Amino acid sequence: MYPGGFTMHGPEKPPVILVGEKAAWDIIDGLSPDDVCRRSKASFDGKQKTFTMKMFSASLMVSLKKRLIFGLDRQSERLLISLGSYVAIPALHYLIHAADVPFFGNLVNPAGLTGGYIYLNGSNVLPLHLVVQKYSADREGFLARGRLLDAKQTNMGDAALLLLPFPRIVVAVILWLQAAR
Repeated sequence: MYPGGFTMHGPEKPPVILVGEKAAWDIIDGLSPDDVCRRSKASFDGKQKTFTMKMFSASLMVSLKKRLIFGLDRQSERLLISLGSYVAIPALHYLIHAADVPFFGNLVNPAGLTGGYIYLNGSNVLPLHLVVQKYSADREGFLARGRLLDAKQTNMGDAALLLLPFPRIVVAVILWLQAAR
């Protein structure tokens, strides 16, 4: 346990490991930690068998022994709890599939990325409709929320943010404000 005694599953709740999540843990167990760290910009503690990595503004610890993902501070734990099921499989897939390549500034559909299919189908589809519901008439609120996630503002649409869900993945979220009625 870390400060506050939380895990991504919340206090006193046992972890629920999905079939896809179990397979991802099994794959990571077989990978070279040095290779994973080079590709993902994570670090590895061989004694504890943990990776430390960034997700948005959070610092995460991925425990291979416990097969759990922890936040390293209260703010990180709050982000993990708020994202719920959107953490484990994407974080594990990132460690498995991250590539050591520079960012070129080209927008790419997730379907074109190795492992990117997890964001288009099933339980990991990003709930972008909730972003539209909340911010379609609130440009400043959208930008303020982005700042909390360490996003950078960019010039696309009516407002746009470049998010770093993981160190080598840049996601552009483009907001188009609803038309005045």
